[in-house]
Formats: sequence, C-alpha cells, structure tokens
Amino acid sequence: MIAADPSPAHPQDRTPDLTGHTGGFRWPLVQRLALSVTVEPRPGAKAITATLHR
Repeated sequence: MIAADPSPAHPQDRTPDLTGHTGGFRWPLVQRLALSVTVEPRPGAKAITATLHR
C-alpha cells in the first residue's frame, strides 16, 4: 500500500482525540498492522509505503 501526503512533515505519534475532531488514530493503526513502514521525502510532500500481511 502506498499513500501520498502533501505535507513534507514526518508522521508523528499523538494521543488520539476521542471526540473525533482532530484524529490521531490512523498512524498508530498503520504501524500496528504493517509488517514494515517507510516514509520517503518527496519535493513538497512525502510517500508512505506500508507492507501488509496477505
């Protein structure tokens, strides 16, 4: 799975917002489910590649 993100900032762990307003759930979920995760800087953005179980 490859995802593009327009922000060049590296994903950060943060406390999830249980009210549903600011998120914080996806990055920890990707890290837990993936066999490996890489973050590659791109001009003005980044690409995140996650290898998942079949």
